[in-house]
Amino acid sequence: TKGYLMMWEQPWRRFILLFSISKFKLRAHYMDCSGMVISKPLPIVTSPERFVNVLNTITLGNCSSLGFDPTIHI
Repeated sequence: TKGYLMMWEQPWRRFILLFSISKFKLRAHYMDCSGMVISKPLPIVTSPERFVNVLNTITLGNCSSLGFDPTIHI
């Protein structure tokens, strides 16, 4: 998967957050070295506030909360 390739090519990552949208439902995919966890689907149409909250968190989050290891400097 693309997440596995990202972990392979970017050793400074602790985890990766991926998102998928299908049939107006958002799923979050959390991937680290031990495996992957997929969230329950979030209906975008019936709860747009939560969808915008997810987008804001990803957009405005600091590097360590987005999976980058702060102890590694390249």
